[in-house]
Amino acid sequence: MRINGKKMKKITLWLLLIGFVISARAQSYFDDGLPASFHKERREAARAALPEHAVMIVFTNPVKNRSNDTEFAYRPDSDFYYLTGFREPNAALVLFQQPQQIGGKTYTELLYVQRRDPAREQWEGTRLGVEGVQEKLGIEAAFLYETFLQEPGPIDLGSFSQVVYKDLGPIEPGHNKGLIAMTSKLKEGVQENPFVGQRTFQQVMSGLREVKTAEELTLLRKAIAISGEGHRAAIKSIKQGSASGRIQGCA
Repeated sequence: MRINGKKMKKITLWLLLIGFVISARAQSYFDDGLPASFHKERREAARAALPEHAVMIVFTNPVKNRSNDTEFAYRPDSDFYYLTGFREPNAALVLFQQPQQIGGKTYTELLYVQRRDPAREQWEGTRLGVEGVQEKLGIEAAFLYETFLQEPGPIDLGSFSQVVYKDLGPIEPGHNKGLIAMTSKLKEGVQENPFVGQRTFQQVMSGLREVKTAEELTLLRKAIAISGEGHRAAIKSIKQGSASGRIQGCA
């Protein structure tokens, strides 16, 4: 089948429009109403809840394949997003209970992210990159995931009283190269530290999240109101012989 020049131009314009929309969505941070200051305060609360001289490492979710070269819509790990506000894959947060001197500087937190890639960003949306996460998310220091636990200087997990993290289990290959590399590096490191606190991770995070902040309560009330409107619209649309799909469309 041949496509004439006019039709090809139209298709190209549509593809550019789709790419622009995806990119704009990727750049639209904090549209849930939670600013960078909220996530920073949550990180400080997590640090305060850690055992003395412990380190906590939080990975985001892996990308899930749907079929062949198609992936499910990406959703970051809830705990990771709660602490960072970051929505890209192949990332890890490191929190130190006590400030650490590394490479001549003092750090309390590190975020490892994927590098910028203009070619992939045309299809997947704009990536923040190292500079972007520091500017938009207020992260103290960020590095590429290839340097996990090596930048800003070698981090010896055996020197901490406890390594607190959540095991992600098996990770699909493909778009999770960075996540696989970082989790493997972590497993190598914790062999030097007998005090690995996966249970402590759940205790710290559940302790933080079971008590809602004022910002979270505002969002919860908004979600409840939206759900209520949807239920009322669905109820009003019910008529004898109505299909369930039609009712879902009204809601």
